[in-house]
Amino acid sequence: MPEQGQLQPHSIEKIYDGDTVHTVGGEKVRLVGFNTPEVGRGQRPAEPLAKRATQRLRALLGVPPKIVLKGATEQRDRYGRVLAYGFTPQGEDIAATLIEEGLAFAIVVPPNLWNSDCYVGAQQQAREAGHGVWGHSAYQPQPLGQIHHGGFQRIRGRVKRVDWSNEWLWLDMEQDVSAQIKHSDLPYFEGQLDLEALQGKVITLQGWLVPRKRGYRLRLRHPSAIKVE
Repeated sequence: MPEQGQLQPHSIEKIYDGDTVHTVGGEKVRLVGFNTPEVGRGQRPAEPLAKRATQRLRALLGVPPKIVLKGATEQRDRYGRVLAYGFTPQGEDIAATLIEEGLAFAIVVPPNLWNSDCYVGAQQQAREAGHGVWGHSAYQPQPLGQIHHGGFQRIRGRVKRVDWSNEWLWLDMEQDVSAQIKHSDLPYFEGQLDLEALQGKVITLQGWLVPRKRGYRLRLRHPSAIKVE
């Protein structure tokens, strides 16, 4: 697998979904910079547009499928998958293409910040045009009282309180939903968003919700995951 910043071509053995592949004789690779709707597995049905995103990735990689991987700063995720940026053999940025077409959400997870401004900008354009997920009812922000499961979602609600602990800044919201920002990630928010000023504001968050005994928790890593109304 490629080292940080290194470009390396690979043949593809399997395409799992719109953002995850397995290279021939290699490893499972989670492509960096975006998240596509989840395909169905077991008893879990596919999310809307998951098949379309997977088909689009398949079309981009060609027949037989090939990909060029660029090593990310953080090279593995918590599941042990390789993290890398993906390009077609012709040099097209896969993340930018899928985000522009509304088949993926831009995801910025430090320290993997390469080209993140481009991805966030592409998402803004797709949102304004209503492409793909941005024009689909399933991906409109969910009111906090209508959240029924964890996983990647867009949620909307009011911040009741901004609080601090030894390790985290907390955005306590209604319906027992809390967003948390680790102190080590706060530099990414400086100059971009006044977190203390969010108290009383209605915000839309984008990320992975984790169920807890009461309500849900969402970790925020970058200001691009927050939209203030």
